[in-house]
Amino acid sequence: DLLGFGYHLFVDKWFASVRLATFLYERSTLLTATVRADRGVPLALRSQQVPLNDVVFMRKLPVLAMKILERKESGLKTFFMIDTHGSAQKVATNRIRKNGEAVQVQKSASNLLYNRCMGGVDRLDAMLKPYDSCRKTYKWFHKLGFHLCLLLVHNAWVVYSKHGGRLQFFKFLESCITLLVDSTGPGRQRTAARQPAAAAAQQHFPSKLPPRESCPRPVKRCRVCYRNGTAKRTVFCCSACPNAPGLCPSPCFERWHVNCLAKAGFDNQAITLMTGHKNSSSVDVYKRRDMDCVARMSACLAAYGSKVTKIDDDAESTIESVTTGSDRGELMKAPEDGQDLLRSLCGGQFHNCTFNFYGK
Repeated sequence: DLLGFGYHLFVDKWFASVRLATFLYERSTLLTATVRADRGVPLALRSQQVPLNDVVFMRKLPVLAMKILERKESGLKTFFMIDTHGSAQKVATNRIRKNGEAVQVQKSASNLLYNRCMGGVDRLDAMLKPYDSCRKTYKWFHKLGFHLCLLLVHNAWVVYSKHGGRLQFFKFLESCITLLVDSTGPGRQRTAARQPAAAAAQQHFPSKLPPRESCPRPVKRCRVCYRNGTAKRTVFCCSACPNAPGLCPSPCFERWHVNCLAKAGFDNQAITLMTGHKNSSSVDVYKRRDMDCVARMSACLAAYGSKVTKIDDDAESTIESVTTGSDRGELMKAPEDGQDLLRSLCGGQFHNCTFNFYGK
């Protein structure tokens, strides 16, 4: 227990309050601190008008409270202090402006004592802010981890400076990063999950992310927007794709699946038939309700080394023939088991159809 020995504490506004100052004074411990306005500062002092670069005082028993107004480079700054050690005394001090002009300002004796004894502790946040690696897109535990790493580097720099080191914090931080990168080597490159052909031929529809107990309206980063350099979040995803990627309904959903089909080995004409995304003037585009059947047939043909180039129809909801790339145009009748397989792939919708193959 360190109370009762006459120690004098200097703390910043995150820890100080008028109640704490009274508590410590009753136990023979003095306190000088900056304080937030809602931590027991009298309302009369908060509403008091203060001249520029000046200070006003108010005392309640052992606690001396003061309101200070200063002009900083960032603008006017108002802050409060409490002190159980000093008196309501003003001291004229010189300040050098940006243009080299010297001006005289009034400061309280408590403020000067605080600045002299607090050292670099109160300047920690201001020192780390320009080098903070946290970004808005990081999850909270990522931010906490990066901030703790930065604090560790700062503490190491303080010890380094105490033992005669002359590097500035920025140079010290750079040297630490270089040392860590050189000692660990290149990191493992993240590879996106490949879309298999079977998954590419399934039905894919935009669906909303299901709510969780901790997040009633979850969102994900849109994969397509992110690759284009835009940080956009959406409540929609594709539950049929691996890892259920977040995708904007339009146009990112279609672009993502066109790209997945291309990676799975489908040519442009087959992709046109499966997605309705017309990228070739020689291919007829089917209505959306027929796309599932066409996609599953295309997946079957791709497994046998053929690629769909065109599908002819006689009626609105029937498909009569499937052609594969051919140089000779030679007609080959599909075997009976192949006919049954294609009908089953069509979901039983075209049980009266006969599929003709044109191949090499």
